[in-house]
Amino acid sequence: MAGSRHARTIENELKPGKPCVNIVGTGPYRFIAYDKRYLSGKSARWVVVRQPFAGQPQEVLSAYVNGNDPVNGKPFAQEIVDGLTVPPSAEESLTGLPATKAVPPTLTDTEENLQELFKRNDWTDYAPIFLPTEARVEAMLAETKRKPTDMVSRNDMLPGARQCTVKNVAIAAVMAGAKPPMFPTILSAAASGTLALSSVSFTNAIFVGGPIRNELKMNYKVGALGPWNETNAILGRAFLLLGKTATGVHVYPTEYFESGTSPESQGNNLQYNSVVTVENEEALPPGWTPLVQQLGFKPGESVVAVGTGDTMIHSSGEMTSYNPAQMMVDYAHGLAGGGAVTIYMDPTVARMLHDSYGFETKEKLSQYFCDNFQMTVDQYWSNGVHYSTVWGLGKQGLEPYASWVKAFQDGNKTMLIKPYTNPRDIRIVVVGGETQSTFYVTNFSIGRGIKISDWK
Repeated sequence: MAGSRHARTIENELKPGKPCVNIVGTGPYRFIAYDKRYLSGKSARWVVVRQPFAGQPQEVLSAYVNGNDPVNGKPFAQEIVDGLTVPPSAEESLTGLPATKAVPPTLTDTEENLQELFKRNDWTDYAPIFLPTEARVEAMLAETKRKPTDMVSRNDMLPGARQCTVKNVAIAAVMAGAKPPMFPTILSAAASGTLALSSVSFTNAIFVGGPIRNELKMNYKVGALGPWNETNAILGRAFLLLGKTATGVHVYPTEYFESGTSPESQGNNLQYNSVVTVENEEALPPGWTPLVQQLGFKPGESVVAVGTGDTMIHSSGEMTSYNPAQMMVDYAHGLAGGGAVTIYMDPTVARMLHDSYGFETKEKLSQYFCDNFQMTVDQYWSNGVHYSTVWGLGKQGLEPYASWVKAFQDGNKTMLIKPYTNPRDIRIVVVGGETQSTFYVTNFSIGRGIKISDWK
């Protein structure tokens, strides 16, 4: 659905009054029903191209362009011309956001029937939920000074730019099994981000830091990234259920949506818990700043931050004499290259890097990563995400992408580049129970933090 967002930007901001045509693959096409009057309240025009197209030889792509739309059989190129020149129909001239239904609505029925109804409408993770009765929801709302109707976040990628209110979050928290004292933390996560959706099967990463870790008895030691703690588990589950209720993320049609809204091809098992991670701040080596403070908050403040990504690569076993920092760089070649990286490391790894390899700060390790990760321009531009997001910036002359585009087009495809250009995009989180010196390298970003006290 990225095409519709770019088209809206062009139509509404860059070229007001000029029509745009969305080109979408045969797979995502089934999801456009919800996007017909996307965000701006104006109908979108669509042309469908066969899949797969990424990685195809030039002759195959030429055949696609010179062929027919696989959905309606019309000539592909002519459809684009018509989309840019034919006046809009009466339906396409409609304005205003389509109406959306309250999810979940107020219902009265037996426990068994309601559990089945919630599953039928994809409002659950398919494990039994705690039904959000009025009394349970009110108990959650009592934990915040915010009004039930206050907006917490807004998902512009879904029908009608769906707004998420404090009450919506309370409903999801109840469904996940949260205790009322957990609610401000869940609210803060909801304010920090919305459930990731993309055809590339993104998931979220939820970070928690500060005194709230101990107040809610969260796990940041042995097994911290596993299913061994109530609060860790419920926070991730509540975030998922919020996405499937208030913000309407679904992969299949329901009685509330005429099509799915998340065109992810494979899905991601990490979506079940959104990789809830709590930093072991007490085990940080001297000079290593807690991530809470790296995000700009003061010591003693409790913070939640939500990011996105899709991949975690584990070191698998105890490290030997190989430089662990270089090993992290090497493992990162299994990621896309460029963008963000978050490294989750056991405290024993952090101490080794500090004591034996001279990394006195997290920032020094982040800089080392940027300086030592290299890949060829061919590898970089062969990744569809890079090609679709920053190739155009390079063509416009923005460095370093302009030099990388030129090298690729000049045939110097083996030129080595350093795609991680900002050390602040390389986050270090120390977590674990010191039973083995292991780490994860991930492509998770960590978004802006939210101070939990703001939502109490």
